[in-house]
Amino acid sequence: SFILDELNNKMGKALINAVTYGDGSNKPTGVTHGLTPVTTEATDTAIDKVIKTYASLSDDAKIGAKVYISNDVNIEIVSYKDQNGNYPFLAGIPRTSGFQIEVDPYLKNDDILAGNMRNYILNEITPMRVDKERTVKGRKTLYGGYAIYDGKARPGYFALSQTVESV
Repeated sequence: SFILDELNNKMGKALINAVTYGDGSNKPTGVTHGLTPVTTEATDTAIDKVIKTYASLSDDAKIGAKVYISNDVNIEIVSYKDQNGNYPFLAGIPRTSGFQIEVDPYLKNDDILAGNMRNYILNEITPMRVDKERTVKGRKTLYGGYAIYDGKARPGYFALSQTVESV
């Protein structure tokens, strides 16, 4: 049971990575594939980058859009100190009235992604499954996972901010 759960988790992680960063070669074309990163300045804070990334979306793309931030960006936000030495965001990510900010643990390094995931089309050709095969003669149990997915983001409906290390 443990091995089957581990394989299932690894396959899910591989699918999430393909949907985010895939190049379309034997995997879905990821949301970030082909996006030109939003221009940011070296002096920009994480909050500045979040705002610039969201602001770069068209009016239609902003409908229902969220900003997804990596764990590193989240740490940068909550560890921010104001002029008095206080941590104003230690309680969590600041809330905005215009859009939601959500931590995505699968984003790499300092990546920030903005968009509505309804604008990503994922086709499930063969659902994910994990099987085991037992052979008595060789006293072996083989485990394998399998799935076929394809997908692509709607052009012009996502924005990305990433650091040089993310590329």
